[in-house]
Amino acid sequence: ETGQPAQCRIQKCTTDFVSLTSHLNSAVDGFDSEFCKALRAYAGCTQRTSKACRGNLVYHSAVLGISDLMSQRNCSKDGPTSSTNPEVTHDPCNYHSHAGAREHRRGDQNPPSYLFCGLFGD
Repeated sequence: ETGQPAQCRIQKCTTDFVSLTSHLNSAVDGFDSEFCKALRAYAGCTQRTSKACRGNLVYHSAVLGISDLMSQRNCSKDGPTSSTNPEVTHDPCNYHSHAGAREHRRGDQNPPSYLFCGLFGD
């Protein structure tokens, strides 16, 4: 990697954060502490790529979003962080329409997979 300009890896940071939080359920005890751990990991990841991401709008949006979420959830800036390889491997973009699959293709064990995954917001 020496000699090469560092790449802005904000997309990787975001993907890691989604994979750490997509299986969490806000109704379950411990959600906040797990969510805060993932947010701290996300914040650390954005800091590591900050130089390469100067002037990148997606990066700056993520940084603002992280600090907003941290204050909403009362997360402390210091504390444990989630590992970026969660035990639950869950593809957040793989939505299955089980009911629809049963109606359209009775007996077929493979419900349709939707390949588009979008994230919108300000």
